[in-house]
Amino acid sequence: MSTLDRQAKAALAAWEPVLSARDGRPFLLKGDPSQVVDADAGMDARFKVDWLAGRVTAKQPLSAAVPPAATLVWPGGGTAAVPLISAADALYGLQQQIAEPCSSCADPPLSVSGVVLGTVDRMSSRGSVQVPAWIFSFAGYSTELAYLAIAPTAPVNAPDAPKAVNGGIASEKVAVSADQRVLTVAFDGACGSDVSGHAFEAVHAVAIVIVEVPHPGQDACQVSPRQHAVTIGLATPLAGRTVLGPAGMPLPIG
Repeated sequence: MSTLDRQAKAALAAWEPVLSARDGRPFLLKGDPSQVVDADAGMDARFKVDWLAGRVTAKQPLSAAVPPAATLVWPGGGTAAVPLISAADALYGLQQQIAEPCSSCADPPLSVSGVVLGTVDRMSSRGSVQVPAWIFSFAGYSTELAYLAIAPTAPVNAPDAPKAVNGGIASEKVAVSADQRVLTVAFDGACGSDVSGHAFEAVHAVAIVIVEVPHPGQDACQVSPRQHAVTIGLATPLAGRTVLGPAGMPLPIG
C-alpha cells in the first residue's frame, strides 16, 4: 500500500467515529472557539498572555440577549440553522483560560471596549463557511478577538488536521455527478504531469487519493501550475458523505 493510500485510510479512521455521532449538526474543526481576527497583523506579547490566561473583563455588563438563530451557507451549496449565544456568554467563554494562568501578571486584564456580532471563516465537513462570532475590541489595543457565537450544542469537534500533507497537492473543490457516483476533483498541479485518482469509502466519508506523476526530462514543465480535473468513481452514491481531500481534511462540494 502506498503512503498516499495509508494517509487516506488514516483520515477515514479519524473522521468516521465523529461523523457518525454528529446527528445532522454542523461540523466545525476542533479548536478553541476564540481566535484573533487578523492573525497576520501581529500581536502584543502582553495581549497574548492575557488572552490565553483568560484575563478579560468588561467595565459594564454585556448584553445577555440571545440573537435569533443564524443560517450557515456553504459556497458549494447547503445550509444549516444554528442557535447562537449572547455577548455575555461569549465574554464568559473568553474568560476561560486556554493556557497556563499568568501568576506573575500584575497589570490590569484586557478591558473590553466594544463588541459586535460578525462572522469568521471556519472549516466544516462541507468546506469553508462563514460562522457567526462576537468580535471584541479592547482598550489600548488594535487587536480584536472573535468568539464563536454558535451555541455549544450546535457543533461537533472534528479531528485535528494531519501533520503530513498527501503529496502537496492543493485540492480546491469537488463536483458530484447527478447520480452521485462520480466525483470530479479540481486542483492545481504541475503543467507537465499525468494525474489520476481513486477513493476509499466508508459509511460517513470518502477519502480521495490524487496521484501526480511529473513528465521526465524534456517533457517536464517549469512554468506556473495549471488546474487539473480528475474523475473518481464511487462504489455507492455519495449521498451526503463528507469528502476528505489529499490533506485528510474536508473539501467543498459545489
